[in-house]
Amino acid sequence: MRNVNIFPSRKRVDVNDILTETIYYYDGEFYEKLITTDKKTQIVEKSHHKKMGDIVTTVGLSLINDYTDTTPLNQFDRIVLAACISEWEIGNNYTTPNIIYRHLTGKTKSNESPEPAQEKAILESIRKLMGLEITINMVETCENLKYNNGKPFRENISYFTSNV
Repeated sequence: MRNVNIFPSRKRVDVNDILTETIYYYDGEFYEKLITTDKKTQIVEKSHHKKMGDIVTTVGLSLINDYTDTTPLNQFDRIVLAACISEWEIGNNYTTPNIIYRHLTGKTKSNESPEPAQEKAILESIRKLMGLEITINMVETCENLKYNNGKPFRENISYFTSNV
């Protein structure tokens, strides 16, 4: 075990894109179908484009790291992820349930700690995010809407790469 000095972020970074606005609202049946099959879904980035019609991003979800929970992502998972991203953005490669809890409550300057049930919920959310890989194909979107400077974008994203 390493000792690390962590200086927590004082501001929260929220991801705000169409994928984020969509993925946390999938119902249980649809989410389970996405993660247990090779089925992909399409997210409409722009409707009724003058030249191209609907411009879509193709998204696939799969479970990794021997994770088996098929419970859909929810808003709690979203804010836990935002807390972790906030820490990552300022260069913290490590964080704690206490720091995440303070992000969730908005009391980043305090020394408050979560109750045991709250800490358990935070850790379960992190495990859920660690067990999910998102495959994104934004080639059409980047080319037609000039995202990523028009360069095609295809990526596999795992939110976390180590075990809790």
